[in-house]
Amino acid sequence: MQFIKLEGNTPYETGIIHGKLLKDEIDRLINSVQEQFKKKYGKFSFNLFKNFLLLYSTYTHKYIPKRYILEMEGIANGSNQPFKWILLTNKIYDIGIHFSRFINWNNCSAFISNYKNTNYTILAKTTDVPITLASILYKNRVCFIYKTQWINKNYLTLSFPGCISGDSFILEDGSFIGFNGGGTFFKKSNMKNLPFFIYTKECIYKMDNINNLDKILKNTMPTRPYICFASKGLKRNTFLIETANGNNYKRKFEHNLIITNHFKNSDMIKKIYKKNHKKNKYYIGSKMRYINLEKNMSKSLNLKKSINLLELHENTFGINKGSIANKQTAHGLIYYPKRKILYIPKKDKITVTYKNVWEKYYLDNLFSL
Repeated sequence: MQFIKLEGNTPYETGIIHGKLLKDEIDRLINSVQEQFKKKYGKFSFNLFKNFLLLYSTYTHKYIPKRYILEMEGIANGSNQPFKWILLTNKIYDIGIHFSRFINWNNCSAFISNYKNTNYTILAKTTDVPITLASILYKNRVCFIYKTQWINKNYLTLSFPGCISGDSFILEDGSFIGFNGGGTFFKKSNMKNLPFFIYTKECIYKMDNINNLDKILKNTMPTRPYICFASKGLKRNTFLIETANGNNYKRKFEHNLIITNHFKNSDMIKKIYKKNHKKNKYYIGSKMRYINLEKNMSKSLNLKKSINLLELHENTFGINKGSIANKQTAHGLIYYPKRKILYIPKKDKITVTYKNVWEKYYLDNLFSL
């Protein structure tokens, strides 16, 4: 895991710093992804796939706010890469959504529990990527620490080289905000939908604190379903929000919160999901991981129990055996907001949460880098 501090007075300056610091890693990542796809699907199919993605990206990038285009242009110029490849790197999640019927992908899991029978919380999250990319991305884990002039807050996010955002954020005040996809079995979407990594960054950019997150999610109006969850360390300021098409459902913390990749609220399900969504293999997988967590979670957790929940069970990568993590788990974290302590798996391996050493990081130390 690399820790990269990103500064800059403008998005472009921040991108230049990013590109220069991770030039070799970005080059290696882009080349590895291309070689992996050629190997798996053949050169002809890869070229068709590549040309489609580039055409799709050219059409959709006009809906991306200019500040993020500038940041990605900075990354491209700083790393001597074509802009088109940096743009595609920031659409990893969206490519998985569009080709979900062809790509094996279990998506991410998370939970929030109360810590040792106190009023405080402990939370954990995995970041899972399409299986074709997992064998590459786990070797390229990065924690970006943003301390820029153009964003009105300092925060860190776990991501990959060339990406301007991630799915997990910790603000300097200790607040945690995480995002999971809400499934591939929704009724409708459109090309104006922001790419996932850019959508998550836009939410953080516009957010004053976690208390106005509900309003921010409504205003951004993603057509795809997402589950956002947040905690400032106490049970009373911990919640999740199911969001899509300007519809929000907020669930406050009671005994725990479990987040996989499907909505639980019946009104949201009726409005957003297809009628036959329960037959979708990704819904079935999401529900199985939810049940696995539900069965194994106690009303109170400590660090050891939290790690155990994220690890694989019975030495298998199958969620049908009780696992949460799988062969696609490229990032993992456990966070204790009360003391601002972050735990991250040390070794670059797949699955990253399986039999790994968890290193402890104090938030104040990371922000003082």
